Amino acid sequence: MKPRLRLIILILALGLAAWTAGAAASLLLEGKPFARALLFEPSGLEVFYRLALWAALSALAWGVFKEKKGAEGRGERATPAKPASEKADAARLPDEPEVSDYSLIGLYRTTPDGRILAANPALVRMLGFRSFRELSRRNLEKKGYEPQEPRARFKELLEREGAVRGLESVWLKRDGTPLYVRESARAVRDDCGQTLYYEGTVEDISDRKRVEEELKQKELRYKGLVDSAGVGIATTDVLGRFTLVNAKLCEMLGYTADELLGTPFARYLHPDDKRLILKIFRDAWKYPDKKPRLEFRAIRKDGRTVHCFSCPTLTLFEDKIIRFSAIIVDITEMKTALEALRASEERYRTFTEEAQVGVYIYSEGRFLFVNPAMERITGYSKEELLDMDTKRLEVPDEHKTDEIREEIRQQEDPSVHHYTMHLVRKDGEVAFLEFKTHPIIIEGSKVTLGNCMDLTETKRSSERLKEVISEKELLLREIHHRIKNNLQIISSLLYLGSQDITEPRAAAAFRESQNRIKIMAHIHELLYRSKDTNSIYMPVYLADIASSIFSSYATFTNTVEYELSVDEIHLGIDSAIPLGLCVNELVSNAIEHAFDRGERGLVIISLAKGPDGRLTMRVADNGRGLPERLASGAGVRESKTLGLSLVNMMVEQLAGELKLGR
Repeated sequence: MKPRLRLIILILALGLAAWTAGAAASLLLEGKPFARALLFEPSGLEVFYRLALWAALSALAWGVFKEKKGAEGRGERATPAKPASEKADAARLPDEPEVSDYSLIGLYRTTPDGRILAANPALVRMLGFRSFRELSRRNLEKKGYEPQEPRARFKELLEREGAVRGLESVWLKRDGTPLYVRESARAVRDDCGQTLYYEGTVEDISDRKRVEEELKQKELRYKGLVDSAGVGIATTDVLGRFTLVNAKLCEMLGYTADELLGTPFARYLHPDDKRLILKIFRDAWKYPDKKPRLEFRAIRKDGRTVHCFSCPTLTLFEDKIIRFSAIIVDITEMKTALEALRASEERYRTFTEEAQVGVYIYSEGRFLFVNPAMERITGYSKEELLDMDTKRLEVPDEHKTDEIREEIRQQEDPSVHHYTMHLVRKDGEVAFLEFKTHPIIIEGSKVTLGNCMDLTETKRSSERLKEVISEKELLLREIHHRIKNNLQIISSLLYLGSQDITEPRAAAAFRESQNRIKIMAHIHELLYRSKDTNSIYMPVYLADIASSIFSSYATFTNTVEYELSVDEIHLGIDSAIPLGLCVNELVSNAIEHAFDRGERGLVIISLAKGPDGRLTMRVADNGRGLPERLASGAGVRESKTLGLSLVNMMVEQLAGELKLGR
């Protein structure tokens, strides 16, 4: 039973005893019946005496109670010194501790070694025990604290400082779960300074810790989200100083977070943009409902310029502005791309507008775009072209259209069409145009991009040139024909003159001269008969020369044959005549000097083109061979005969080289 309750019962008992004693005194002194003196009609003096006795007895009981409590508070200093453990046991109350059952703060008294001497119901409930008696069996030193938060730190502070205030610790509940507490305690010591016990208060802060942990996790998630964002994020105070910056903004500006925090954002603005941005910043404080959209330049730590875009916002608390928040996007690459695109568009516009070639885009028979050159080519204005059906420009000739379609189908690249056709201009004149078109995609639709060139004047000039060339070729053929005829007349005159000559050497000289004239005449004959009046087809030319030479030496060629091997070669008249004369001299020399009369033999004539483009002509025979004096190049150059001298001259004219061998 609690001491105060016992005191109250004692005082009531003393009052009853005093009343009874007064009744007894009345019986002895006045002779009144005891029952009547006890319960009925007590005199005033009797009531006074009884109350005075009760008060005296009650004061005596109260004095005894206070003396006993004082002795307990002093730790019984009057008694001999006892061990600390005994003193601590003396501090233990026989039953429940004398604390309020309704308190929210836990109260305790423990020994330094961890035994629990006293605890109020609030602490019992906090730790999940059913009663103090069950709690008292736990030793706080062994099982009372979280292993990561040992009781040793608590004891060290108490022993060193004598008291602790607001120490946050982690106790363990009855089921082993942690209990986050904030405790304040003091060490109670005896006269010798020996610690008797610790007594203190415990406040459950688990809910606060849980809220703090949730806030911490939220802050970590928020920080992780902010730092992992692909855009810059920042907040400033009312003076414009950075209070938060994320990793992307640090990367954009080239500074660390520590370098940016606490500094005014205006420090990093481009000088040309600073005044405008600061004005918008000040206006934003005045008109917080406005949501400005800013595009500005910032200066990096290394001096480079960064183009930025931002939509800043204000944060209000109780109608007061507390911070300025902004998301900053680095648009440097986009600005560079836009500038490049703008420059490209400008170049494209300049090209299309200044080009002499018509450029257009059309789809489903309608022009979507035309450049000024198309207006000049067609004679229509841009508005007229965009509003008309392209079939109005076509010449009404279905057969020609079918030919163009067939030409397009036969082209190797199906995506690029190249063709020519006639168009009717606005003034009715028919123009001849060359077109190149290919499909492109614009805004998801397939259209055709084309360009055209007006070839009307070119075609007219070409036709006039063809007429001139045709007239020239006709004239050249006529000239070649007349030269050939004149040379044949000269050859015939030489033949007639040689009929009366009996001396062999003179006759041979006439015959050689006649053959040389025939060779030149034959070239002119080939030229006027050929479609190409500028080149000679060498296989036919050399075959005709060989045939003519062997015909002129009919008395020798009955037993001598020739073999011809000529590549597919065309030569101009300036090269064909010297080459033909060389063949004539060399073949004639072989027929006359390589074989005896009636001896069978073979003459080989070849003309080949090498990999380097150089021509090699070879005349060989299977006769007796050249004399020793002619086998060397010096002998040929010193030769006095007309034929070999002519060969040397022709080779030099052709910029060639003459080689002889046996």
